[in-house]
Amino acid sequence: MSGSVEQYIPIDIKDVKLLDWLVDRTIVNRLWNEECTELRNLIKQVLSEECPLEDIRGEVVEPIFYPASLRILEALEQSPFGSKNMIGQYTHQYTATWSRIVKLFEHDGTFLADCAKNITQNVKYDVPLYKKQIAEAERTYEEVEPKLRRAVAVTKELKGCVEQHLSTRYKGRPVRIMGDINTL
Repeated sequence: MSGSVEQYIPIDIKDVKLLDWLVDRTIVNRLWNEECTELRNLIKQVLSEECPLEDIRGEVVEPIFYPASLRILEALEQSPFGSKNMIGQYTHQYTATWSRIVKLFEHDGTFLADCAKNITQNVKYDVPLYKKQIAEAERTYEEVEPKLRRAVAVTKELKGCVEQHLSTRYKGRPVRIMGDINTL
């Protein structure tokens, strides 16, 4: 096959084997986990500081992954906190720290390993767990919903009975029970 045709043939990688595939092909350093530990410690340190830019405070929450750190750095660079001195270093410490985080993510493909680890975690554990919880909630809803309809019907019937009885006690004068009962 010619090289030009070969480049368009997709490479299929099983999602749960992605991290192993990256390490086996030396795209990611075998010691990526140690680099991630240093990175996570730096992220914890920066998360303990107050974010100076209100626009990104919603982004600056754990867990921080590579795409979020890029968005945070880009937002900081577009703000007054993104100015640099003569030698190209950020003048604001918060922006400098986020720049260091992004560089650590990019060093030796650490972000690829981190993303692959999280993809595997989500595919193997988190998504099935959430699907199971949704199924249980739907099953519970199906069990409870008829009870709810019955309770609402009984409540409305009892309300009508009480209103009618009180109306007869007050010589046909209309009596209405007010409040949350009317929202049923």
